[in-house]
Amino acid sequence: MSRRERDYAQEALRLSDLLVDLAFSSALRNAEDFPTTVTPETRALAAKVKEAEGRVSVDEERVDELKDRVGRAKTSTKDGILQEFELAQQQLSLDQEELEDAHQCSRSKDSECLSQSPGSN
Repeated sequence: MSRRERDYAQEALRLSDLLVDLAFSSALRNAEDFPTTVTPETRALAAKVKEAEGRVSVDEERVDELKDRVGRAKTSTKDGILQEFELAQQQLSLDQEELEDAHQCSRSKDSECLSQSPGSN
């Protein structure tokens, strides 16, 4: 690489760094000038996300507990505990999907999202 190419590369790097700084500053000013307004819909979405997070947390604890019990279970009781464990894993999976749906809904600009999502009755 020649000295001239190196100088051009350094200048390109400097300018791109400056552009990132300017974009970040602009985004901060925009956020300050136009804060998000809290509406009944956004409050409901936040509550839905928090509720789903709580269910996922409880499910994760249950799965962990059952995993430990399966590992310590005697052969005679292992099948029943294993069924509980598998059911708990399935419930965790469903609740994780609902949480992801709630997160997507909260990021969406679709005003119908809340009313169409499961559990919003």
